[in-house]
Parts: sequence; structure tokens; C-alpha cells
Amino acid sequence: MRSSVASRRPLRVRFYGEGRTDRGTTVDEESRAGFSPSHRQEGVVPILVRSICGDGGPILRLGFRIPHLRSRNLGDRVRFAMVQCRAAKDQAVVFVKDTEGIQATFDQLAEGRQRGPQDVATVVGAPHPKIEAWLFDSEAIKRALELRATPAAPAAPESLSADENDPQSAKRILAQLAGRRQKKDLGVTEKEAIARCVDTSVVRTKCPSFERFAAEVETRLRPLLVEQ
Repeated sequence: MRSSVASRRPLRVRFYGEGRTDRGTTVDEESRAGFSPSHRQEGVVPILVRSICGDGGPILRLGFRIPHLRSRNLGDRVRFAMVQCRAAKDQAVVFVKDTEGIQATFDQLAEGRQRGPQDVATVVGAPHPKIEAWLFDSEAIKRALELRATPAAPAAPESLSADENDPQSAKRILAQLAGRRQKKDLGVTEKEAIARCVDTSVVRTKCPSFERFAAEVETRLRPLLVEQ
């Protein structure tokens, strides 16, 4: 008889991202003396991954910064992350890097995955132009931030700017929808709250980059949860 989801061992997934918004606090940060569990942040990507996977099984989030190598090639960094995952005997990698408007970002990530150890399940994602584009769900913003009115989220978030100083930047527009008109950006905690309320089916129709990412999670990661 198959054990219940609650009794399964969690899948050890290494989440790589540029900042806490992407992957949450890192393993290094959480292992430092004096680190308080109250300061732990999960990050938007792990929250969305859990939502996509549904009740497939528990995930242990392991946060890591994108590796700093002599090579600036993103593919080399993905390959390095996969090698590290295998060495640590963890079970999967989720590697996310904003495109910053550079459409070739996903292809670079995928090319690195091809060169990495193929026994390491690896999901790559390239939010376009920024991770905030994946949070433009009007109802989610309203519920998460307890707004009185439902904000009018843009129908095509990927058309927004990556430049934080641009009035039409993804970060600024999200802050405005949240009622923070004087801010250039929301805090990580606010973004996490929105991510927990996001209807992923809504974002999949708005953001091709998220649709591609969600499809990768479904085909490369979720089956591992079923096997646990």
C-alpha cells in the first residue's frame, strides 16, 4: 500500500536564482550562527513550483545563489549546478534566471543542461523580462495584499520593461497595482504572499515564459514526486 503524501520523504530540490525573490534564503545563510528561522524566506519560484506540482508530494527547498564562475556563459553555470547536485546526492535542480529582455537566455540555460549529467533532473526557467511578470494575477494580488478593489493587471506582462528606472518596468507596475505607488518595487515577503495566491493557469495564458517553465516542472520534476 502506498504511503500517504504526509509520510513520504521530501524531494531534495536545489533552487538556484539571483536573489531572495527568486529562490529564498540560501543554505549558507540559514546555516550561519544566529540565523533565526523567522528570517527564512521561501522565494517566489519554490512557491510556484509547489503550486504546479499540487499534492504530488513534499519538496525540501535548498536555496543557492547562481554560481560565480570565470566563465560568464549561463550554460556553464547550469552544468556546474547539476554537477554540484549530484555530488551532494540531492535529487533535482531548478535554475531560474531573468531574461532582462534578452530572449536567448532560455536557450543558454537549456544548452548548459544538455552538457550536464543527464541523471540529474533539471528544470530551467527564464522569466521575461523579470520574475515579477509571473505575479500579474489580479485576484492573487487583491487577496494576498487584502486590497479593497481588484487591480487591473496587464494582459501582457512580458511586454513590460526590465529597467527598474522605467515607469513601465515590471517591478514598478506590480508595486502600483499593490497600492505602493511611491515604491519602485515590492518586498520579498509581499511577492511571496502574491505567489501563494497565484492561479498558475492564469499566468500560463499571459506569460509564455511561465508556460514553458510550468511545462518543464510537470514533465521533469513532478514525476519524481510521484516516485518518492
